[in-house]
Amino acid sequence: MKNIMKLIMLVIMISLLGCQKNTEIPKIKEIHIYEYAGPIDEPSDLIVSADTTHHNEILDVFKEILKDAKKEDGIVNMTNPIYTAAIIYSDNTTQEISLWVSNEKRIGTLMYLDDTHTIYNFSEDLSMKLFNAINEI
Repeated sequence: MKNIMKLIMLVIMISLLGCQKNTEIPKIKEIHIYEYAGPIDEPSDLIVSADTTHHNEILDVFKEILKDAKKEDGIVNMTNPIYTAAIIYSDNTTQEISLWVSNEKRIGTLMYLDDTHTIYNFSEDLSMKLFNAINEI
């Protein structure tokens, strides 16, 4: 009897895992990248606005970053970011993030401003790609 109950529980758990919502990221329409200037109410200098017709390479790198970024567990204590960005999706929702990227071989990090207790790391290559794409403009 115990084995049957265990089997039923296993089938239910597998079924629930198979029914999880697919968290597909909406298409990025536009990105505005700012040099970090301090707290939110401080004005920041716009570095670049990228969309499907201008600076498309930045959109491509951001798509890779959002796909590649891995959530880091635990409480974080971060230095000030290098950049902040506003991502505007095709459904006209906006998401603001802080970015830590470098032209050196270092892992990149992003933090959504609506969840400042969680960071997401992405590859060294993507960090360098984004840094270089921003600074070539």
